[in-house]
Amino acid sequence: MKFKITKTFNKLIIYDFDDTLVSTNAKIKIIKKNGEILELNSSEYSNYTHQADDEIDFSDFRQSKLVEPKITELFDKKFINDMLDDEADVAILTARPSIEQLVEFFYVILPELGYNFTKDELRRINFISIGKDAHTGEIAAKKKKEWINQQIFKYGYDSVTFYDDSEQNIKFVDELKDEWSNIDIKTVKIDA
Repeated sequence: MKFKITKTFNKLIIYDFDDTLVSTNAKIKIIKKNGEILELNSSEYSNYTHQADDEIDFSDFRQSKLVEPKITELFDKKFINDMLDDEADVAILTARPSIEQLVEFFYVILPELGYNFTKDELRRINFISIGKDAHTGEIAAKKKKEWINQQIFKYGYDSVTFYDDSEQNIKFVDELKDEWSNIDIKTVKIDA
């Protein structure tokens, strides 16, 4: 399943998924050369300094289902309103290698939790994966910045708001404020 953004409005609102909209018990396992194994959540991993001899296991993020998903306060208080906003394009920009788990979450799990969105409402969400090669925090941050930059360039958005739990992702996207000084770019750091 492949999704791409279709510009409808001059305002783009972007949300990270893991630990921004939904928290899970998924872990990234770092196997050190000495055999030590670190288990990090996505927030911890985004700030982890990768060593050349680290072996990284993303298997929790490649499972067919999310690992014990829990909706965050931001989902209830902000995302739903933005998703239903008739004057904004909404995207979920994830470092996960695939969007299938996200699509399943919105179309299958949310109704089980009592959220009853119409298919038209759900179709307004653009699910974007920055790809399976975004393994380190810095690479993921650069790819998120590049994707947002491309959307501004391609569609001419006047306003962009980006929500993420990673300080590094926020820092990289903040660089766009200098590059696009004529556009209202806001970044919001979410505490995971």
